[in-house]
Amino acid sequence: MTYFITTADINPVNLLQKAVKEMAEKIDHRTNSDPDQFEKGLNEQVRILNKKYPRCTPVKVSDSRRHSLVEDSDFSFFLNAGNWYLYIYFHAIKGEAKL
Repeated sequence: MTYFITTADINPVNLLQKAVKEMAEKIDHRTNSDPDQFEKGLNEQVRILNKKYPRCTPVKVSDSRRHSLVEDSDFSFFLNAGNWYLYIYFHAIKGEAKL
């Protein structure tokens, strides 16, 4: 499945939040990603960043990632640390999309 990815966040205020936002911005918007595989990689990347910036409030990835907002194949992740959040939404694209 090919996905169009959108993100929304509150402006980051510390190094960890900025690093997580930069990581999310590097996600390939034409990704062919299995949700389970993506979640595993996302959790690992967030774990590494949390460890790299131990003085910052750790970022948590939400447990409930699947949302049927448009299609059953759509999914999203909610990352948060205190009052800061980052929302990553994957919208399934049928056919070929050019960005």
